[in-house]
Amino acid sequence: MKYLTILSSLLAVVSASPSSERPVKRALPSNLARDTLALQTFAKSVSSDPKGFVKTWVGANPCAFKGVFCTRRNDAIEGVDINGAHLGGDIHLTNFLEKLTDIGLLHANSNGFSGDLPDISGLQNLKELDLSNNKFTSIFPKGIFRAPRLIYLDLRYNQFQGSLPPGLFHTHLDVAFLNNNRFTGDISPEIGKSLISYLNVANNGLSGAIPESIADMRYLKQGLFMNNALTGGIPEKLCAKRGIEILDFSGNRLTQPLGPACLALKKARRLVV
Repeated sequence: MKYLTILSSLLAVVSASPSSERPVKRALPSNLARDTLALQTFAKSVSSDPKGFVKTWVGANPCAFKGVFCTRRNDAIEGVDINGAHLGGDIHLTNFLEKLTDIGLLHANSNGFSGDLPDISGLQNLKELDLSNNKFTSIFPKGIFRAPRLIYLDLRYNQFQGSLPPGLFHTHLDVAFLNNNRFTGDISPEIGKSLISYLNVANNGLSGAIPESIADMRYLKQGLFMNNALTGGIPEKLCAKRGIEILDFSGNRLTQPLGPACLALKKARRLVV
């Protein structure tokens, strides 16, 4: 009888133990908690979400949010891809993008973003920024110069205006798509110091002569300058560069005849005038 009493007591303790334990909730890593707050704060400004992106930005697992990608360790947000989401409302990048300090890429084309670009000097890992086909109307966002690893920039199909600042050509950019905006003024001679391989400034209002220094662009493969108001002629040294895939200066106000190197490039269908 004594042993039955002890056994009954032990069984009671064993059966009671699991029900008395409470599940322990693991706190999000601090970076991920910060990023989650930034995403969910931004989501509140969105009034139209036809493809159901930000409606998934709820709860405490941002790595499961639509269009959001985390690091391998799931301790920070590495990328946000809302290309073609057609988000609407009074939506801005300020107080959003600069808070995602671990982000490596933001693809946000075809949405309703407007306003200014924030200071992104703290985004030490940002490599790709696609803001094409939005509603930006400011001058060229010089904050871009402060992102030390940015190599891909797409600002096409907005209404950016003013001149292209010389600082654009002192970045680590490899790709710069700036076409179909309202940029005006001369092309800075600093373009010769650029590391850009793929440059598209077509369909703007750029004017003045094509600087001779453009031939000093070490890595240029494609340069699209059509439908501006450029004058003068195309530098022979540019046409003589090795590695040129395509140059397009059609739809400008060029008056000088092509030199031998440019004629050869045109014959090879790698120059359009």
